[in-house]
Amino acid sequence: MVVVILKNNSLLKDQTVRRILGNTQDRIAAFFAEVADFPVEINLEIIVNNFEKNKKSFAGSNRICVYLEKKNKILGQTDWLELLLAHELTHFYAIHCWGVAPVIFWEGLPVLLADNYTRERKLGHSYSAVCKLLVDRNLNIPLSELFKGEVFYQNRFDSRYDLQAASFVEFILTKYGKNSLRKAFAQYEPPSDANPICDMNIFLRSTFGETLLCLEDGWKQYLNAFDAKSEELMKVRPILIPLVIPKSKRCAFCYSPIREERDDCNFCNNKLVSVKYLF
Repeated sequence: MVVVILKNNSLLKDQTVRRILGNTQDRIAAFFAEVADFPVEINLEIIVNNFEKNKKSFAGSNRICVYLEKKNKILGQTDWLELLLAHELTHFYAIHCWGVAPVIFWEGLPVLLADNYTRERKLGHSYSAVCKLLVDRNLNIPLSELFKGEVFYQNRFDSRYDLQAASFVEFILTKYGKNSLRKAFAQYEPPSDANPICDMNIFLRSTFGETLLCLEDGWKQYLNAFDAKSEELMKVRPILIPLVIPKSKRCAFCYSPIREERDDCNFCNNKLVSVKYLF
């Protein structure tokens, strides 16, 4: 059970925020309730703020904070709030019900249940349809890159990372089921500074019975079911163009943002060293 404490400083009326929050929380909680029970009663504080430059929405162990823009170029305020809340609520439920997973699953699931869900409803195209266009034109990123936490977060301004992660998670859910995805969270043992080596093929074989190469081939075959048109790629073309922005520095082990100059993570206490991924 989650007890919500809402602090609303947003541009929307409190009753609108509560309605969107209620509907969104019910949807995300239902996804996890099918294969997991929420372990304990937790007070969840949700803060809805007005947009601030260089401030990012985030989910902690008992707090979610989102920043709402005055105007969104693609989505209206209510849809944008739904997207932000769904994304952070997915992180919140995942960490309490399932645990942590390789970054492609850790970020791919919230993007699927939030960003893809809202944008497909509003814009009429799914992230998998866009990924089919990318694959057909050899513009896709090898999935091995999406398993590397440092690479993923340093390059996330390139929207292909989110697009492909969400589509790959959708494929996993469709072919292997929700319990298999939950297993990917439950069985994952993150690397540490004492052992900064992560053999993904051993992990993937134990979870899905396949190597990454087989899974990537299966994902590409899955994309053939989507009837993507070139106009859909044009709709998302602006967000496919890499932006020149500062790279986000994250802990290679727990993915927490590093907000100050230091040589260790103030969340998991690991030294800030690189992880070697084996495939």
